[in-house]
Amino acid sequence: MNAVLRKEVLENKRFLEIIKIVRKVHGESHKEFYEVYDQYLKLYEGFETNDDLRIKETLHRLRVLTHDYLVPNDVCETYQMVYEYIKSIDQGYQEI
Repeated sequence: MNAVLRKEVLENKRFLEIIKIVRKVHGESHKEFYEVYDQYLKLYEGFETNDDLRIKETLHRLRVLTHDYLVPNDVCETYQMVYEYIKSIDQGYQEI
């Protein structure tokens, strides 16, 4: 596992706050975001425990849920940033 990527994910506590806010603001109109949030928590746990299988499976599930991180037209920039950040984790992990 890429130590730099792992450190980035685990130390980015601010993102955990941001994704929680986006879930609260957009969850009702974008029900899939509830699962995106849950999957991100699983991804985070995978990085905490160095569980490569869990990380791979969770990233796959996130790609499916988000249609490869396609941002809906009716959301805020913060929602977009969440997808872009998770996509960057996915891309960084795939490069390992």
